[in-house]
Amino acid sequence: MGLKVFSVSEFLVFHLLLVGGLVLVTIGLLQGAAVLNVIGIWAIALGLCSGLSIALKKLTAK
Repeated sequence: MGLKVFSVSEFLVFHLLLVGGLVLVTIGLLQGAAVLNVIGIWAIALGLCSGLSIALKKLTAK
């Protein structure tokens, strides 16, 4: 239970990118704006890649 993978700042950046991307995709789908959909998908992908790379790097180091 004592396994801490993310620092507070990493956790916030990771989750802000994911939630922000989901919000942008939702707004883009509701308004039919393809630009918001693309930006939202990139934000989600960046959040997943950065979060997974940090987590895997720290877990393999332990």
